Amino acid sequence: MINENLKKLAGIFPAAIKDGQVDLEALIQELGEFEAAGREKYELNWPGKNLARQIANSDISGRILKYIPEDSKEKETTKNIYIEGDNLEALKLLRNDYYSRIKMIYIDPPYNTGNDFIYKDNYSIGKEFNEIIDEDRDEYDDLLGKNCKNAARFHSNWLNMMYPRLKVARDLLRDDGVIFISINEEELFNLKLISDEIFGGGNYLTTFTIKIRHEDRILKGDKDFHEVVEYLLLYRKSDAFVAVKREKDNTSIENYIYEIVEKNDKPKILEIDGRQVEMFKPGEYELLRKSPNVHLLKRINIRGSLKEGNSSGRFYMAHLEQYSNQKGLLFKVPNMGADGWGYRYFMTPETDKRVNGDYFQGVPLNRKDILEIPYPNFLDFEAEFNRVGYEGGVEFRNGKKPVRFIMKLMEIAGLKHDQEGIILDFFAGSSSAAHATMAMNAEDKGQRKYIMVQLPEDLDIRLQEASGTARAAIESAIRFLDNINKPHILTEIGKERIRRAGEQIKTEYLDQDGMEELDIGFKVFRVEDAQAR
Repeated sequence: MINENLKKLAGIFPAAIKDGQVDLEALIQELGEFEAAGREKYELNWPGKNLARQIANSDISGRILKYIPEDSKEKETTKNIYIEGDNLEALKLLRNDYYSRIKMIYIDPPYNTGNDFIYKDNYSIGKEFNEIIDEDRDEYDDLLGKNCKNAARFHSNWLNMMYPRLKVARDLLRDDGVIFISINEEELFNLKLISDEIFGGGNYLTTFTIKIRHEDRILKGDKDFHEVVEYLLLYRKSDAFVAVKREKDNTSIENYIYEIVEKNDKPKILEIDGRQVEMFKPGEYELLRKSPNVHLLKRINIRGSLKEGNSSGRFYMAHLEQYSNQKGLLFKVPNMGADGWGYRYFMTPETDKRVNGDYFQGVPLNRKDILEIPYPNFLDFEAEFNRVGYEGGVEFRNGKKPVRFIMKLMEIAGLKHDQEGIILDFFAGSSSAAHATMAMNAEDKGQRKYIMVQLPEDLDIRLQEASGTARAAIESAIRFLDNINKPHILTEIGKERIRRAGEQIKTEYLDQDGMEELDIGFKVFRVEDAQAR
């Protein structure tokens, strides 16, 4: 990867590369006039950051993705992939074939609450990094370490895990690709800062607030504040990603119910903004409510952004708001509006209880049947999170995300219009993202593909250190695995969930054409030493 970056730099600034090395002085000269950063600059630093960068940029050797046909489903035809192994190793191996090919990445990493297990990477990087992460790792059983809040480098340990994974993940995204990262308040701000650095602050799109539980559904009564929401960071790879809008039906006429009857054929005329405006006092007109009709008017209250957001709001605030102390005045302003009426009615507040004025609009002549409006950055999935434990037909309640939630993210990412895009989740857990991909394909006959990556965590080992609700969730998962005669390994949960969800989806859409083409299979690969082949 370092060699690739050198080639790219040489292509832009050939004079800055000399004998295979970067000449920093020559590079500065090539850049021309600019303000160089001094010793003090705006960035997040922590013990191990430079080594985390080295890990991200270092190539992986001696490791392969070994195909496991006996665990795979519909292996002759499927294009989906499930990988068992360290996700950083897996991402680096995927980089060979999937560089700039992934449309959407969604991850739900450990939130670093003090009870989470996080990866402990060394990759032969040296003693210095091993000291930073406090412990060594040997095989998969020792790859995860519990990051307790009293650890000397509690936040640094988590950042050292996340930084290289996000950096390699960026390489996999298409230019028009996006990444969603779920997080809670523990590491939200640190995650935002390192994501700004990795993806570029200009590629930050928004932070979604996700309602996940009811404000009265208290989980821990000893807390001072009840956690009702989580957060979701959204970044794009580049400005090649164009945000899609949500579609809103604009055909309804249910609000077009008003008719204004003028009773005075010689109203007072005011000269306003070069127009001859007719003014009617209360009693000189009648406001009638009728059944909805395309020939009637819609009443719009001039408040908030409407005061400056359109021409009618601006006209009222500039010229008519001064009459608001005179209740119920009606103004007929000529040559205004795009509804074919030729004029627009405005009304001052009718009573002391009303603060803002109104205008009356006919059905616009160029009205579109569908309006495109932005997605809100608040998403209410409380009901779905409350039921999530029952999704997928497997027992796994620890951090599980609802299928409809992930499908909503796929929609925001533009995957409704990209029916062959690839979705990657490298903290796959029970593989909700795979379930969501198959569900969306079933709905619109798409051919989207997924890549799931999950460490084969030994649940018996995790159980020894777990407590409270986490322990109960692991015990439930172990009982489920016993019932289906599978070893107590987390990846068995994910694979079984995909098998069951795929069959369930096919049953649900049995009568829909093309279901025989739905890809509900997956090929299993395992990260192993090359010598083990």
